Amino acid sequence: MSDIHRFVLTTKEMLALAEIIKAEYTKSRLGETAFADWVNNHHSPSFRKPITAHHIRTLRDSLDIPSNTRPQADSVGDCLALTARVQALEDQLNKMTGFLKVHGFKG
Repeated sequence: MSDIHRFVLTTKEMLALAEIIKAEYTKSRLGETAFADWVNNHHSPSFRKPITAHHIRTLRDSLDIPSNTRPQADSVGDCLALTARVQALEDQLNKMTGFLKVHGFKG
């Protein structure tokens, strides 16, 4: 077992950090590590130990706040691309199934 102990936020700390993230994260345009540093520099009395990028990422994801550093996927475009790929795979599978049936393989 590892000797490294992760700093787990108390409920009070988690709620305080969630409010900071909701109010400041998006407009800061900072990544999670830089934002954690910013929180530690501006709100350190609210927390027993330094906030990490992991704390920011976990709460940001829980609050459905998009990352400042990762480009957001175009969900409609992604769905259309995946639909086209699935249809192409279905066509290939149907051709293979037909070939196997013609050549006496039963499945």
